[in-house]
Amino acid sequence: MKMYLRRAAAQVAQMMEFPPIFVILVATVLLVVLIATASQGRRFNSSAQNRICQDCGTAHPHYANFCRRCGRRL
Repeated sequence: MKMYLRRAAAQVAQMMEFPPIFVILVATVLLVVLIATASQGRRFNSSAQNRICQDCGTAHPHYANFCRRCGRRL
């Protein structure tokens, strides 16, 4: 029984040998997918974050009500 298991394990190991280029390709694809999914939460629309004054064109944070430069209501 032990000999049979060793032989079966050796056959499985032979079947699972992959060329190095295949392993590198799979690792690269997994890394790209991981980076793409991890960065999804960090994307933001800068135009939604900033409010632009209609008079002077100064950018302000989304919570600002008045322009810092000219005082106009945003």
